[in-house]
Amino acid sequence: MCYKRGRRTYTGGVKMTPFDLKSREEWTAIVGRVYEATRMTATLTDEKGKHILGEQGERYPLCRKIRENETSLTFICSQTNMAMLEEVKQAGKPVIDECEAGLIRMVVPIFRDGVLIGQLTACGLAAKGDDELDPFLIAKQVGISEEEVEELATHTPAVSKEEIEAIADRFFAELNPS
Repeated sequence: MCYKRGRRTYTGGVKMTPFDLKSREEWTAIVGRVYEATRMTATLTDEKGKHILGEQGERYPLCRKIRENETSLTFICSQTNMAMLEEVKQAGKPVIDECEAGLIRMVVPIFRDGVLIGQLTACGLAAKGDDELDPFLIAKQVGISEEEVEELATHTPAVSKEEIEAIADRFFAELNPS
């Protein structure tokens, strides 16, 4: 039996998580499918955006460099994560956006009884046809030269937001049955 208290769903007095819906192995397989479909590093998070399952997929060099540095991880990744989490809660559907570095990030919410209990996230590709990467900003945050940022960016594949939206919508429908 599920019941709501505030904005959380509880099962028998315990806060509901994605692991109440599927086993760790099933979620691992789903995260793997997200990575295969998007070519972006993917993971499962709780309702607050905290990773609750290991990441799948290898990060591309620019993304990896950004995440190695605590300052850029906070400024570029964490800010985007928090903003998109709020947007997902409000929209009640997947959100596709770009991080502060201009790389695509996808968030697919997992709801039960109208309450967010987790998210599938994936990130790390450049937006196709978009010159949103800001080498100056990235270089300043990471502590490397703009030339190095531009070199790392050449190893980052591009994808259209429409392609990612279609993938996000497919996983959203699968994980949030009507």
